[in-house]
Amino acid sequence: MKLRKRTRVSTKVENMKDEPLPAKRARRSKTQNEPPTQRPRQTRYMLRNRNNEKYAAKSAEPTQMNLNLLDLNDDCLLHILQNMCPTQLCNMAETCKRLQAMARYAFRLKYKRLDLKTSQGMNAIKRLLKNFGGQTSTLQIVHSNSCHTSLHCNCTLGKSKKLLTWIVRYCRQNLVDLTLKGFRIESDMMNKAKERFASLETLTLDTCILFDCTLNACKESLQVLHLDDVVFYSSSGFKQIYRPLLAFIRTAKVLCELSITGCHDVPMTVFAAISKLSNLKTLRLNGNTIVSETQFDQQMPQFSAMQNLTTFNFDLFGHSAFQIVHGLVANNVAIEHLELHNCPLDNGTIEQICQMQSIKNLSLDRLNNENILRLGSELKQLMKFFISSCNIVTPEGLTAMLRQAKRLEYLEVNMPNFVFSLNTYENMLHIMKRRKEQRKLDFVFHTYGDEQWDSVDVLEENEKWLSVNECVHFFRLILLI
Repeated sequence: MKLRKRTRVSTKVENMKDEPLPAKRARRSKTQNEPPTQRPRQTRYMLRNRNNEKYAAKSAEPTQMNLNLLDLNDDCLLHILQNMCPTQLCNMAETCKRLQAMARYAFRLKYKRLDLKTSQGMNAIKRLLKNFGGQTSTLQIVHSNSCHTSLHCNCTLGKSKKLLTWIVRYCRQNLVDLTLKGFRIESDMMNKAKERFASLETLTLDTCILFDCTLNACKESLQVLHLDDVVFYSSSGFKQIYRPLLAFIRTAKVLCELSITGCHDVPMTVFAAISKLSNLKTLRLNGNTIVSETQFDQQMPQFSAMQNLTTFNFDLFGHSAFQIVHGLVANNVAIEHLELHNCPLDNGTIEQICQMQSIKNLSLDRLNNENILRLGSELKQLMKFFISSCNIVTPEGLTAMLRQAKRLEYLEVNMPNFVFSLNTYENMLHIMKRRKEQRKLDFVFHTYGDEQWDSVDVLEENEKWLSVNECVHFFRLILLI
């Protein structure tokens, strides 16, 4: 069969040689009388050369280029990536190695910190920590249900374990500032995260529950510790709940800022250990404690021996502040920021405060017109003044104090029935314009109910001397019948 097919094809080709070319392939002669001539065999190669010339001519013409994102240089890519949010940068980092490196570099330049919430989803938090955990130096993770009732459920415990595991796995030694809100931390979890906590310089625990947890892992490097509304639990009993905190405070070497707010039933032994921190510069103690007047008078004067203290914020729980202030003045402690709350202020305490000439920020409760006038005239370095009183300070007393406080730049008043009128504004503006040194005063007052101040009557040119802001607090009256 194969031989027959070959013979048939060959005979057909031989017959086609004698026949003339069809009309489409025939070349017409210059004169119409001459018969058409057959194309030479070289025409096929000539047509191929002509096609190459046409292709070369088309390629020489300017055409529209189809560029890819990776065709851009690093400067253009960096400019594009710097306009993206962390989630978008995370998506870009998961495409290829080059974009991953560029996205991490752009994140380190623009953000430098990572704020995460569990409402974003656990998978999204894991992706962000995996891509940018090694580049961030400040990390904040907030649990969506940050209340003590929800912290006791097993779901919160499981999420806390996962998040701490990811922090240890993906964050490196450059993580120096960590904030955890709404976490439930147990002793085994803290032991696993010991390596990461050992390099921290700032630790903030907000609305957390600690079960037999110790902070000794970060005693060598921790400089700032904030405990806000933290509940301690111990398997040894109620009397031992603050034993881990007490052990950390006794061994902390470089701690320079300590804040304990909202913690209940803090024993006096913790206050006694705090008073022995020689390097402490900032101290905030606002919580509830159950002590007698005798114990309070014995322990509180120990704070006056802290020579490096510059910021002192203390809730005195209804006790007198005379012993503390008198000790600070006697030891020549240069306090620049002083806040005393829930304490009666008699004339002796006010006189001791007036002798602290280094005060720049002052916040006191239960003041009257005579007290603020004396403080404004005696404290020459006073720049910020926070006043919280019960209908004792009047607008006339504020203007009289403002005449004496030559360097005052910020004034905040929190009183239930304080009335700020246009006449008071004009008097304060007149005082600010007559100062030798041109300083702008930011005045903030709180009102409860309807808004009082209308800034339409204020000229824009007066903003460089006096700026007025009103904080309106709305509340509902519930009548029990």
